[in-house]
Amino acid sequence: WVAGPQSPRGGVAFGALCALAVFARLDNAFVVAAILLAGALRPGNRRVFMAAAVACAVPVGAWAVANWAVFGAPLPVSGWLKSTWPSVCPTGWRQDGVLSAVSGYNLWFGWVPLVTSAVVWWRLRKPLPAVAAVLGPLVCGCAAHAAYIAIVTYHPGAWLWYYVAPVLTATWAVALFIAHVVPAPSRAAVATAVVALAVAAGAGYAMRATWRERPPSEGQAPIDWLR
Repeated sequence: WVAGPQSPRGGVAFGALCALAVFARLDNAFVVAAILLAGALRPGNRRVFMAAAVACAVPVGAWAVANWAVFGAPLPVSGWLKSTWPSVCPTGWRQDGVLSAVSGYNLWFGWVPLVTSAVVWWRLRKPLPAVAAVLGPLVCGCAAHAAYIAIVTYHPGAWLWYYVAPVLTATWAVALFIAHVVPAPSRAAVATAVVALAVAAGAGYAMRATWRERPPSEGQAPIDWLR
């Protein structure tokens, strides 16, 4: 994956995987676009990544056209409700514990992983250029998603399923940092501490979600917000 597909046939397979990533979560389109663009700009890879782009665009485009024909727009209705495009709508700082957000983008699951990944990319760009060439597009795609959420959407809460891409990118970035920057004698201890911190944070959030008061129904919060 670091080397990238080496033939148009491999590009088609890679593009199909990119399409599956978009179908898994439409916000992944930002990351997929960044990866395909970065690959197409590499010397000698243009035909390969053009094949990947076509293989990704055909099924995603067919889905968008079908969605438009059936529902009246290429995106789901949830996107309509939250989007403010073309008006910008920065919402500032919102303090709410683990759901704290800056302009609607979660602080702990969005901005912190994004900044962490960017710092690691900057640190590895010279000693590991091949790895940085893959991490860089992931960071750029996550940054584009963050900008979209922060500038042209408005919503009542920072739903955590938005942040799969930045959290996974940061997880890989931290692993790269431990493997290639942390001195060998300290790697096991640092890795153990990072995993323990992540488990403690996840357990703490799960306990909070269990104990907090819940609305009368899962749909009540957005209904109240729309009113």
